[in-house]
Amino acid sequence: VAVLAFKSVVNLELKRRENDQKVLALYVKMQEMMEVLAQLRFIKPAMKAHDDQGTFTVEDRLAERCATVAEAIKNCGNLCDTYSSKHFLVKLLKGPIYEMRLSEFVDTFAEHQKAFEFSLTLFTAQKVHSAQIYLSDIQSTVKVTQKATMLLVFQQLKTPAEKELLELVQSKGGIDECIKDDSVLAELLQMMDAK
Repeated sequence: VAVLAFKSVVNLELKRRENDQKVLALYVKMQEMMEVLAQLRFIKPAMKAHDDQGTFTVEDRLAERCATVAEAIKNCGNLCDTYSSKHFLVKLLKGPIYEMRLSEFVDTFAEHQKAFEFSLTLFTAQKVHSAQIYLSDIQSTVKVTQKATMLLVFQQLKTPAEKELLELVQSKGGIDECIKDDSVLAELLQMMDAK
């Protein structure tokens, strides 16, 4: 009987020590969740995103979740404060109850962290998609600009004789008209031989 009583007391003491460590682990889990939430600060609250439920803003998506998280943090803080302020014997005897409640908060914070990570991923993907579209538009504009620039360079590199021949071609109605008219072709050949 004495051994069983001693074993019970030792188990309760071990549970109390374990719960002290769980309080620390709980604060670490809460911090991990808050780190993910802090990453969302780089996304403007008015930014819109889309999912299978429709269009929404960051603020719409996170307002209710943040209120729930704030309540959970308060409740967790109260539980940890209550646990820490309890007398050694109370901690010892109610260790299993506190263990269960502390582990519930770990699960709660893990769930909120996953939700924040999902939101972060969703909004980041929306931004990346928008950036890809924007970069594609810029790339198209750059290609057109490069082509126009090269045409201008080619125009500038023409010799005075080429420019004079092109002016004659234009004055005679363009390339198609010149090809049809043998007298114009002969005149062009004469000008080329003279140069």
